[in-house]
Amino acid sequence: MKAIIKYQIYEITENTGWYNGMAMPQKVAKMNVVAPTDPNDPNYIYGQISGGSTQTLSTINRAVYNEWYIGAIITCEMTVEPAKATA
Repeated sequence: MKAIIKYQIYEITENTGWYNGMAMPQKVAKMNVVAPTDPNDPNYIYGQISGGSTQTLSTINRAVYNEWYIGAIITCEMTVEPAKATA
């Protein structure tokens, strides 16, 4: 099953992350699921049944670091697959 999920950032903290053994600034965003009112929005069904759901996402990626701010909308595409049996 594939879902398009929109989150809105409500809190940001910064700390130290690591990449290849080097300390890097890391941004941590706490987000809530957006519940759109437009039934044509790809996030409509997920947003309506997942109200109040939260997600935390961290990055050291400089290309998006300054794009994350309180109120920003993050859109993710998620695919859920059945777990594979282990021997």
